[in-house]
Amino acid sequence: MTDVQPIRWGIIGPGTIARTFADGIAHSKTGKLVAIASRNPGKPGLGDGFPGARIIHGYDALLS
Repeated sequence: MTDVQPIRWGIIGPGTIARTFADGIAHSKTGKLVAIASRNPGKPGLGDGFPGARIIHGYDALLS
């Protein structure tokens, strides 16, 4: 049996659809949410819907 590395996901924009998608990743056996890109990373409560994910400033930073 081989060790399978989970797919590491990053989400652009922390909106409602992103939170729903993050919930799906949380229940996945093959994926892990690692980052959320936001234009306003200092917004209070931003990380509450994305436990364990890094909050990254700007969409370009996530893509690079």
